[in-house]
Amino acid sequence: MKLTSTGIAVAVVPRRAFSSPGRGITGMLRTEVNELEVRVTNLWPNRLIGDEQFPDDYSRNGEWKSGVIPAMPEWLKKGTAPPESRRLTFCTWKHWHKDDALLPSGLLGPVMLRQARIAAVITS
Repeated sequence: MKLTSTGIAVAVVPRRAFSSPGRGITGMLRTEVNELEVRVTNLWPNRLIGDEQFPDDYSRNGEWKSGVIPAMPEWLKKGTAPPESRRLTFCTWKHWHKDDALLPSGLLGPVMLRQARIAAVITS
């Protein structure tokens, strides 16, 4: 996840870093107007499953069903574009299939921004 405040990258946080409530961003904000942008990335297996929805451009006649790739595709050897332009990935091992379930990913659950005021505590 990448967090940007008013156009300035303020944090690239690991998965689940914001999972607990109360994670503060006060030190990252300005006193003027702030624009907060949160970018969330999908999991790699979900991207591979998504690409499996499109025709196989790795092997002749789509015979590659699982395991290691039988041979490097000609388009890769020649340095040309793959014939199936909707695929976004290239992998030499087929881990996933088009009917596999997607893994839970992205921004799960509600996100809330709460305004708070810091008050001094006087002890006697």
